[in-house]
Amino acid sequence: MRGDYKVGYGKPPTKSKFQKGKSGNPSGRPKRKYRPEAPLDFQKELIAELKSPMTINESGVKKTVAKLQAVVKAAVARSFQDKEMMKYLLNCIAKLPKDAFADEKFYTYRVNQSQWDLMGAVLQEAEEWLANSGNAPNSGADSKLED
Repeated sequence: MRGDYKVGYGKPPTKSKFQKGKSGNPSGRPKRKYRPEAPLDFQKELIAELKSPMTINESGVKKTVAKLQAVVKAAVARSFQDKEMMKYLLNCIAKLPKDAFADEKFYTYRVNQSQWDLMGAVLQEAEEWLANSGNAPNSGADSKLED
């Protein structure tokens, strides 16, 4: 049979033909590397985002802090202009454990007289509010703040 087989157009040499029982692509097509993503867990994603760093400008100095810390700083700063925010923060502080501020770390800041007077007024107003809020029934505004 080898003698009559003529090599030519459409008739490749016998040695280069596909051999019976042997694949033309021995390694085969690679398998698809598909891994379905797990569904998003909102709480985990929120925690991860709040832990991620953020650059803020505090007293003219750029600082990198966690986003949650930046949110707390913004809320405290806002509370000095907004009475409702001050009430909310005081309510949150009242719910903290009694030893929450027992670490005895004190920070020193330079404060001018007008800032000192403002802080005194805020503290006096906060004390009055705390004294009066214990006796007064919860109003609609207070219930919104607790949610």
